[in-house]
Parts: sequence; C-alpha cells; structure tokens
Amino acid sequence: MGPRPPADGKGFLGVVADLLIYAIDTDSAHHRRARRWLEDTLSGKLAFIDSWLRQPYVSAVSPGEGHWAVLRNLLGTAGTADFGRFAGVEHVNPLA
Repeated sequence: MGPRPPADGKGFLGVVADLLIYAIDTDSAHHRRARRWLEDTLSGKLAFIDSWLRQPYVSAVSPGEGHWAVLRNLLGTAGTADFGRFAGVEHVNPLA
C-alpha cells in the first residue's frame, strides 16, 4: 500500500503529473509500477475522504492569497528537478 499522511492530520499526499501519465500510458516502461502504486494508494481513500468531508467541523481548503508566491518560489528553487529538491518537503518516489 502507498504512503499514508501522518496521524496528526498535517500530512499531504501529492502526486506529480508524471506518475499519472505513466499510470495511463500503456507504452511507458513505468506503466505497470505507476498504475499499481496509484491504484493501491487510492484504494478506499475516496470513501474515507467523503466521510471526512461530511463532518460538520470539516471544510475543504483551497490555495490562499500567498499560494502563487510560495509555489513560484518552490519551482524557482527546484527548477525542473523532482520534489527531492524542495527544502522541507518529504517525498517518496514509488517507482524507485
């Protein structure tokens, strides 16, 4: 099974576009592993998230005013490299 966010609720599981493309591109050398990882990771998560969002004290968050500045800074710092180049961001490469 894929990685899980920490129990304290501060975690976030983001998936880079490359992995999504590999998961649907049957010609990709990474297709099988990417698809298997994505299916294993998301299995059952949609119902779990739906149950969270139904709670009266939960609201979905969206990017705030400073979102673009933070994202732009991260992208400028890392260039086109993987997320391992982002300071302070823990990442897992499911294809490694």
